[in-house]
Amino acid sequence: MAYRNFTKDEKDFIRLHFKGDKASAEFIADRIGHPVSSVKGQAYKLGLGRRINYRYWTPEEEEKLADLITREHINKVAKILRRSVNSVAVKLQRMEFSRRTRDGYFTQKEVSQLLGVDHHWVNDRIKSGELKAEPIMGYIPERGGSRFKIKEQDIKRFVIDNAVKLTGRNVDLSMMVYILTGE
Repeated sequence: MAYRNFTKDEKDFIRLHFKGDKASAEFIADRIGHPVSSVKGQAYKLGLGRRINYRYWTPEEEEKLADLITREHINKVAKILRRSVNSVAVKLQRMEFSRRTRDGYFTQKEVSQLLGVDHHWVNDRIKSGELKAEPIMGYIPERGGSRFKIKEQDIKRFVIDNAVKLTGRNVDLSMMVYILTGE
């Protein structure tokens, strides 16, 4: 079905019949010929009802999440908290927590985000030997790609040795301070 905008009459019909539940959304969708998901989305845009099956995070859940994510993979954390992986990922992002579950090394992508540079820039520094890195699980970079693990102490050494080459824009300062000071 091709997308089409809601007419004024369809919006009025939604206002009249939407009760904030799946049954009313299905009823409306059947009558006006829009998908159920579109009807729900339009209802929320119109300020109607509540989010279906939405459960707000409690402070206790947030505390448990902060503890679990340091030890467990996000999929397991979601299962323990009885939440979707997406819900956990979004909450972690809003809490400004990392989804990392390993200690001691970073991937090339994580280093590029940490330094606020393009991953190609990081790859060039690895290839030149300026930034020490090890291939992940026997990965052979000569065959294409660049999957590396970079130890915290190697990032620290690189930053200290190359501070003047770093621009300071988009740097993850909290993680950078942790790597440099251990605090």
